[in-house]
Amino acid sequence: MILSKRTSQIYKAKNTVWGLRSSAQCPREGLTRSLVQQYFGKGIPGEEIVKEVIKNNEKGKFKGCVTSIDGVAVISSTKGFHDGALHKKLIVETIVKKARKFQKYKHFETNGLYCFAETGMLNETDYPDIIKVCQESPFTIVIINCIDSILYWNVCANAFKQYEIPLEILKGWNQKALQNEM
Repeated sequence: MILSKRTSQIYKAKNTVWGLRSSAQCPREGLTRSLVQQYFGKGIPGEEIVKEVIKNNEKGKFKGCVTSIDGVAVISSTKGFHDGALHKKLIVETIVKKARKFQKYKHFETNGLYCFAETGMLNETDYPDIIKVCQESPFTIVIINCIDSILYWNVCANAFKQYEIPLEILKGWNQKALQNEM
């Protein structure tokens, strides 16, 4: 099962070498995504998907909810209401954790971090806390994949710029990150 995505890439552009490290946001979200890829969209009836997820969750790793409504399976990484502040907290924790690990990585002229937010629900009120931890990190760029858009921060601008990216392109980036999993 996919519990995290990590990849390291080295790029050379305009005679400047820079490194980029990527990180999954939340193991719970990764497990839910893995279940969706394993069972959903394959013509399996909803009730059968529910039975398979429950049967294969012997160790209790999946803490979310899966149910069938009118024969259609519905899955959530949470039980009950979703905590919108959780994603901001996880992004902040990811940047702090990767900044600590950065000491072991090869350093380049430009060093970046690519995070998977696992949500499109981040908004401008979340930015100040994330920007603060970006400023305190050794990274000169931080890119956050928000499912339907990219948030881009760099040390010079010290602000997020949001780019709307077609879902097919973002899916391709996610698949490439999974292929480069370490």
